[in-house]
Amino acid sequence: MNTDPRNPIIAVRSFGDDPSLVARLGKAFIEGVQDHGMIACAKHFPGHGGTDVDSHMDMPVVMSSREELEWTDLFPFRQAVEAGVGAVMTAHIRTPALDPDTEYPATLSRAVSTGLLREDMGFDGLIMTDCMRMDGITKYFPPGEAELRSLLAGSDIILGPFLEEAYARILDAARSGELPMERLDASIRRILKAKAWCGLDENRFVDTGELPYRIATARTRDDARRIAESSIKLLKNEDGFLRSEEHTSELQSPNT
Repeated sequence: MNTDPRNPIIAVRSFGDDPSLVARLGKAFIEGVQDHGMIACAKHFPGHGGTDVDSHMDMPVVMSSREELEWTDLFPFRQAVEAGVGAVMTAHIRTPALDPDTEYPATLSRAVSTGLLREDMGFDGLIMTDCMRMDGITKYFPPGEAELRSLLAGSDIILGPFLEEAYARILDAARSGELPMERLDASIRRILKAKAWCGLDENRFVDTGELPYRIATARTRDDARRIAESSIKLLKNEDGFLRSEEHTSELQSPNT
């Protein structure tokens, strides 16, 4: 959800600024996606809506109290977990109220990923990071070390890593015991479980010839238009500036 009007990155990417509405629409979206065999992902945990910094450029810090976060950002995530969301993406934001003992962003914070999301909320799906090449990470943590820290925090999938540095650092940590094999095994099990849920153990390929009949069909375009039109509320129409529906059909073209 989006709670800060100065937010430069979330804005219309959220369902709104009302936690109850965001939770309700989020649950409906999750159910719709997962009922059709895809894994829905709730992001950006524990909440990117209260920031005034773009995490592509720097690391935002959210100074809200734990109580404030529970009533705003965390409520929709709790509802998403309850709805059975298959994945959660963490954010490159620091939230001192959730991890007062470190200066790690959520992506690298065990208190947030494991303590809050896994243990407190009971989430057992996939935890994935936001892109590790964003400045919210790279300005403060060297390549390789950041990827390792995300695994130690509880991440299962690392997006956009620095591959060579990450491979070398993680391999070294696994050999030395710094990264327990049990931590890696837990992530591997979740990834394999997710693949099996999607049926990838039986069919890993997509018939690209079917895509024109499945994506952006006339039916889905009609549904999208109907949803968009029904979402608009006319508050006033001074001097009849907007014409009624019966007078606008002649202005609409097939490409409108």
